[in-house]
Amino acid sequence: MLRGILQRLTAGGAWTVRHLAEELDTTPQLVEAALYELARRGYLRPVGAACTASCASCPLTTGCVRGTGERVWALAQMS
Repeated sequence: MLRGILQRLTAGGAWTVRHLAEELDTTPQLVEAALYELARRGYLRPVGAACTASCASCPLTTGCVRGTGERVWALAQMS
């Protein structure tokens, strides 16, 4: 599941936990745990508890989580 999440996030777009769970045929709870594990391993970083950025400068050009309360994650810079 970790590889599947990374593949989807690397391909681009904005993914909610619910959409990832549907795509991977699992539960939102397992996806949430996997996201935290990927962050612990250094692959992801939490951007914030929820979207508060100005829409004009937002990097999520293919989706929006504003007003959903979803945590926003970004791929970590790998060296």
